[in-house]
Amino acid sequence: MLIDEYEELFSCTSGDLGRTKLAQHRIETGNHSPIKQNPRRLPIAKTTEVKDLLRDMQERDVIEPSSSPWASPIVTDPQKVSAVKDWRRPKNVHELRSFLGLCTYYRRFVKGFSSIARPLHRLTKNKQKFLWTDECEEAFNSLKAALTSSPILVYPDPEKQFILDTDARHESVGAVLYQEINGQEHVIAYWSKCLSKPERNYCVTRKELLAIVKAVENFHSYLYGRKFLLRTDHASLTWLLNFKNTKGQIARWIQKLEEYDFEIKHHYPSW
Repeated sequence: MLIDEYEELFSCTSGDLGRTKLAQHRIETGNHSPIKQNPRRLPIAKTTEVKDLLRDMQERDVIEPSSSPWASPIVTDPQKVSAVKDWRRPKNVHELRSFLGLCTYYRRFVKGFSSIARPLHRLTKNKQKFLWTDECEEAFNSLKAALTSSPILVYPDPEKQFILDTDARHESVGAVLYQEINGQEHVIAYWSKCLSKPERNYCVTRKELLAIVKAVENFHSYLYGRKFLLRTDHASLTWLLNFKNTKGQIARWIQKLEEYDFEIKHHYPSW
């Protein structure tokens, strides 16, 4: 066989990878600016493993550091915060969408973002007349105030347990991620989501379970691979998550949650 005859040309382990300079390639990008996209989030529990792998690959010259703008990370523009503060009241749907797009960039810092922004999102729907009401004005000013105030958030400590509080309302679901530091609970991040029309018709238990599933998915990079405390104000969920004969959508949601290691506790949130 050819493989046996030329076995010295093939790598058998990751330690004997070779390389050649017989051919070189050059990719012309012209005047195009670098493509920007969000970096893939890495679960905290996997950080050390990935860093060790990258270090090993770099030492074996499989990869090398890059300072190219095409490989640079996305960073926050401080001017965006001041832009929110000075933003004038939108006069049409286009201006409103621009404002909401800017606000959405910082939504994880705002408690109950979806609920606050709901009156403004309604104005962006198709065939919706652009009528600026007092409710819209209040939502607009509330978002500006929230986004220009210093959020009371802390950096996550990979050595401490995460606490996830979830809650469901009639038109939205939300969650807060905490850690206990020096005997006090500190907020890591907020999350919220407006419910669709079908979702608003869910029973209370289904809404609460939806809140848990979506919150866990949102905070996947914090929660995956480590045990965390899940707190909900709906006592029946404690029973439901341990029920073995679920069907349909509920069964799929519970199967999704089985990927995570958590303890569930009945709790009345203070937010």
